[in-house]
Amino acid sequence: MVIGLVGSGNMATALARGWGEPVLCTDVLKERSYVWLLTSRFFFLMGGAILVNLIITYLKQTHGLSEEASNSTNLVMLVTIVVANVLAIIPSARISDRIGRKPVIYASCLIGFIGIALAALAPAVPLAIVGGALFGASAGTFLAVDWALMTDIIPKASSGRYMGLSNVATTSSTVIAVATGGLLLDAVNLGFGLGAGPRAAYLLGAVYYVIAALTLRPVVEPPRSQRQPAGLPVG
Repeated sequence: MVIGLVGSGNMATALARGWGEPVLCTDVLKERSYVWLLTSRFFFLMGGAILVNLIITYLKQTHGLSEEASNSTNLVMLVTIVVANVLAIIPSARISDRIGRKPVIYASCLIGFIGIALAALAPAVPLAIVGGALFGASAGTFLAVDWALMTDIIPKASSGRYMGLSNVATTSSTVIAVATGGLLLDAVNLGFGLGAGPRAAYLLGAVYYVIAALTLRPVVEPPRSQRQPAGLPVG
């Protein structure tokens, strides 16, 4: 019994050491390009998350649509976003193989900024749908090229752990975006009247795109000869 407990204790210690390093991820902080790229990805996804998750509230409060009209318009916007997303993926990946990943990601940040800002300031729903289409194209471009850049810069020996951390940033971005956007929405509605809040939240999303572009600057992109073609998995 004592031997079993000692063995269990040693195993627990070994497991603690084995899992402690990935959890603390102190070595990850040394990969500065990866950390900056992860930060850029986080803010980019927050901008899009605000737009998508607050569409119904935006349509009801800002444009005064009924429940039924908001749901039908939401469906149109989501379909528009998805179509634009899909259409942008392959061309953007091929362009990034020619001119580099970062210029294409900068372009996606700019298009996303224009899209959500257009929705924020749109006087009518059709213009907001155009903004949604721009956002969709921006998201498709970003997700194809950003992921390719990430596979270029992460250490290949521990790529699984780095990709896992990237997924954590992806998941948490939606939660934080909805929280910050929702708080701003409520505060502005209280101060300036119902309908102003969603516009302010969307403008916050536009700010997130600007931060995404700024935090991309310190990322060092590998030479073209060392890059993997966009869209291919990590070897």
